[in-house]
Amino acid sequence: MSLYPSAPVRPSAAAAGAWANPRQVVDFTEPGYEKRPTNVLAFFSIIAAASAWFLTGPLGSGAGLVLGFMSLSQMKRREEDGRELAMIAIVFSAVSVVVGIALLISFVAMVINSPVV
Repeated sequence: MSLYPSAPVRPSAAAAGAWANPRQVVDFTEPGYEKRPTNVLAFFSIIAAASAWFLTGPLGSGAGLVLGFMSLSQMKRREEDGRELAMIAIVFSAVSVVVGIALLISFVAMVINSPVV
């Protein structure tokens, strides 16, 4: 009997499967199917829509709407992914436009109804 425990036995690569090499990339897609690339305009549209809320205002919301619709049409022709990004950008931009119009109308109404001093 030894004072030290025995060294752990390392399983062979065949027995370990995917765990043998932790840097090995495992592809879980079905054979014969390739992952489609994501449309670049979809990324730009979501960035423009997000900037409309924080930085650019109506310019960003207009750009988000235009880029979102352009990316949707490109995705149909090129068979690319990114539809969710484009739809989110379109919704954010539309909400930004509606909020901007409501604020503009309320500001004009406030100016018209203010008493002249």
